[in-house]
Amino acid sequence: MFSVRWCLLFLGTIGFSFAARFADQVRKCNLDNRASLNACFTRQMEDLRPFMTTGIPELNVQVLDPMVIPVINFRQPTGPVSINAKFNQVQVKGMAKFTDAQVRVDPDRMRMDVFLRIPELRSTGNYEINGNVFVLPVSGTGSSWSILNGVTATGGSDLEIVGRRPNEFLRAKNTQINFKIDKTRIRLNNLFNGDQILGDTVNNFLNDNSEDVLDEVRPEISKILNDFVQKVLNDGLSSLPVDKFLTSSRRRA
Repeated sequence: MFSVRWCLLFLGTIGFSFAARFADQVRKCNLDNRASLNACFTRQMEDLRPFMTTGIPELNVQVLDPMVIPVINFRQPTGPVSINAKFNQVQVKGMAKFTDAQVRVDPDRMRMDVFLRIPELRSTGNYEINGNVFVLPVSGTGSSWSILNGVTATGGSDLEIVGRRPNEFLRAKNTQINFKIDKTRIRLNNLFNGDQILGDTVNNFLNDNSEDVLDEVRPEISKILNDFVQKVLNDGLSSLPVDKFLTSSRRRA
């Protein structure tokens, strides 16, 4: 769903050898030790924090902070908030500052659940929008920004193993992420072809009623978020064999 521009000269042989060392040094979690399994996976998540700002192209680990999303298509044809919107070149900053991360893994059910908080997410980009937000018509094309404070994400994915040893990989499916946002601020520039009075009216309404607006669009946003998170997970998992980060007596050939 998104791509990141890399400096090819920097990523040459240095990047390849670095990725190989990372794969060799990644923390292994023992599935037989249930008492420490969740703590191990939580530490794995912390181990990846420094790479959220650099990515590891050779392992398909994308840059997540800032996260660049070329296109987001949003369509909600019915309800109090009925809009068609398209967002381009969206850049989101703040993911690497997550706190209170917790990972819960159930090997028997092949399930992984995650909880984390992000103090603040800032995004910028371009938009096209047309529709209605409650009683107000909304239309325009221009630049936009948003600031989300106190983001809490909970949820997880079912997991399955694909391939054959020694080339087995995990794949995520049925990803479901729920989110809560304490405070939202948003600005859509150039609404109504630059009519400042109408534009300010809509922007003020969106900010003053952000919780109600978010509740109305939450199902569609959740769908977009779930598809995105699952793709990010599978991009990374597809290049790291299971035996690189999991060990178990049950897996010994």
